[in-house]
Amino acid sequence: IREGAKAADMPNQVSPQVKKQRSKELTAICNQCKDKFFETQINRTATVLTEAKGDGYTENYLAVRFEKKPAPSTLVKVKLTHAHSEYVQAEVIQGEEYEIN
Repeated sequence: IREGAKAADMPNQVSPQVKKQRSKELTAICNQCKDKFFETQINRTATVLTEAKGDGYTENYLAVRFEKKPAPSTLVKVKLTHAHSEYVQAEVIQGEEYEIN
């Protein structure tokens, strides 16, 4: 608790152990929600803006990685193929690449 904050002087403070456990539980729930959302995106198409290393992000900010990386600074239409813990794997739909100047 930050000194000077109103909560610092309030009675019935939550113990550090309980705070840590609650944080752990909320993190697990957030990860479950993210994993479920990633799974709902599989087999969908999306537009990805590629970055310098060839990976990129969809319109709704899903991190996307490719086995065959497209050119950086390109808009590519992709099929989302596999969900991973931190990103979604995708394949470029041939003929759907647009370089951004």
